[in-house]
Amino acid sequence: MSQTILGIDLGTYSLKILRLERHVQELRLLDFFELPLDLHARTPHDEQVTEVLGAFFNEHSLDADIVCMNLPGHLLSSRIVDVPFVGQKKINQALDFELEGHLPFPIEDIFWDYHVIKEDENSSEVLCAYTHEANIGKYLSCLESINIDAKYLGADFADFASIAQVAILPPEGFYALCDIGHSKTTLLIMDGPQLKYARTIGVGGYHFTRAIQRAFNLNYEKAEALKLTRGKLYLREQESDQVSRILSHVAAELISAIKQTYMGAAKYYGNITVPAVYCCGGGTKLIGILEHLSFHLQTNFFELDALTFTAHHFEDADDINRAIPQVLSTAIRPIYFHRIPRINFRKGPYAYKQDIQIVTREFKSVIVFVFLIAVLVVTYYFIAENHYSEKITKIDRTVDKLMRDEFKDITVAKRKRGAKKDDTENLLKKYLKSVKTKINEYESVSSGGSSEAVLNILYEISTKLPPKQAVNFETKEFVFAEDFVRLSATTNDTLNVEKIIESLRKSEMFSEVSSTDAQPKPGGLWDFTLKIDLRQAARSAD
Repeated sequence: MSQTILGIDLGTYSLKILRLERHVQELRLLDFFELPLDLHARTPHDEQVTEVLGAFFNEHSLDADIVCMNLPGHLLSSRIVDVPFVGQKKINQALDFELEGHLPFPIEDIFWDYHVIKEDENSSEVLCAYTHEANIGKYLSCLESINIDAKYLGADFADFASIAQVAILPPEGFYALCDIGHSKTTLLIMDGPQLKYARTIGVGGYHFTRAIQRAFNLNYEKAEALKLTRGKLYLREQESDQVSRILSHVAAELISAIKQTYMGAAKYYGNITVPAVYCCGGGTKLIGILEHLSFHLQTNFFELDALTFTAHHFEDADDINRAIPQVLSTAIRPIYFHRIPRINFRKGPYAYKQDIQIVTREFKSVIVFVFLIAVLVVTYYFIAENHYSEKITKIDRTVDKLMRDEFKDITVAKRKRGAKKDDTENLLKKYLKSVKTKINEYESVSSGGSSEAVLNILYEISTKLPPKQAVNFETKEFVFAEDFVRLSATTNDTLNVEKIIESLRKSEMFSEVSSTDAQPKPGGLWDFTLKIDLRQAARSAD
C-alpha cells in the first residue's frame, strides 16, 4: 500500500512543490515544480503565495494523502532555552515564562513550538521556534481559500534537519547543513542525524545581487545577470576584479555570521569541531562561493547530495539538487516523524481539522462497538442461562436415576416444602454427602471391634522384630488375651530369643516382655515361649 505526500516550501524567491510516493521500503519522487515569485510586487508574501499556488493548482491536479508546508525563515525566530524540568507537560507549562524574558513584545502575541535537543534527570534544553500568531492565521487562511489544508506547518530550519534521513551525510559526529537561500541562510549544527543547533542568518543571494545593484546603479534583473555571468569569489583579493571584490564584502558578512553560529553552539557543546559543511540553495550558484567559504573558515564545504539514493526520474538532477533539499525535507516529515524535530504549528486553535474529525469518528465507532459488545454479552447471558439451566436439570434427573438404581440403600433427604429450587443442593452433591455419611458410619462401627486391636498389635510386633537376616525363628502359636499376648516359637539359636526380647521392649505398647527357658529339640532347634504384657492404651486402641 502506497502513500502520496505533497510538500510545499514557501520561499521568498520561489515556491517549491514536491510530490512523492511512499511504499513500504521505497521512497520515489514523482513531480517537482519551482514557481518564481514577483520580487518587485508590492503585495505581501502570503498573498503572493495564495495567488501563485491558486493558479498552479488550477492547471495541475496533484492528488495527495498528506500536505506538508513550512513557514519561511524570514517570519521565524529561534532560541535555545534551558528549562529546569523534564517531560512534555512541564515544559509546555514553563516555556511561556522562559520565553517571555527574551521577547520585546507580549508573549500573548506569540505562537511557538519546540524540540528537545538535550535532556538529563532534572533539566532540558529545547530549541524553540516562534513567530507572531497573526502569521500563522494569515497563511492558513490564504491557503484554505484555495482548498489547501496542510497537516504539517513547520519551521523551515527545523524541517531542514530531516534531509539527514535521505542524503549522503556522516552517520555520526558533528557536521553542518547550510541552505544559502534568496533572503537568508539557514545553518544547522548536526550530530549524526540529530539536530543540535540552528540559526537563520540574514544574508543570502539577494544581498550579493543588491551589492552589485548599488555599486553599478543597475536594476535588479541586470545586477542578477551580472552576478551569475561575471561574478566570482576568489580565494585571494589580489586575484579579484571589481565585481568579485564587491561580492567578497557580502561573503565576509556571511563568514562572520557562520563563525558567530559556531560560537553560539560552543556555549552548549564546548569547542566543537565541524569538519564539513554541506550546502544547497540558489546561493550556491555563485561561482567560487564554496571554495571561498572553505578557505576563510578552514572547513570543507561540499554540495549537498540529496538525490543519489532517492528514486526519481528527473533529467536535470544537478540543477534540481540545489533547490530540492528544503522541500524534500518538508515532504518526508510524515515518514520520519519519530526521528526528526517535531515542530508543528498546527496545534491549539490552528489544529488540523481532519485529525479532529478522524478522532471524533473513531471515538463514535468505539462507542458503537462497545455498545454492540454489551448487547451481545447480555443476550448471550440470558440465552445461556435458560439453555444451560434446562440441561443441568436434565443431568440432575439422570444422575438421580443412576444413583437410585446403583445404590438403592442410599437415600437423599427430600426438599422441604416451600424451599426454592435454586436454594437446594445439586443432587450429585447430596448423593456424595450421603455416601460419605455411610462411610463414616462404617468406620465408626468397625473401629470399635477387637479385630483391629489384634491387627494393631501384630503390626507393632512385626515392625519391632529384628530383620530376618539377624534372627531365625518360626511361630507355632499365637494367643491374644485381654492384657497379654503369648507367642510359642522355635529357633536355631538361643541368642535369637534375647535379640527378640530386646527389640520388643522398645515398643511403647508393651509394658513387659519375658520368655521361658529355651528347650532343646532334635536337629539343633530350641523351643521357647514369649509373653508380652499389654499397656492399657494398647488394649483400647482404635
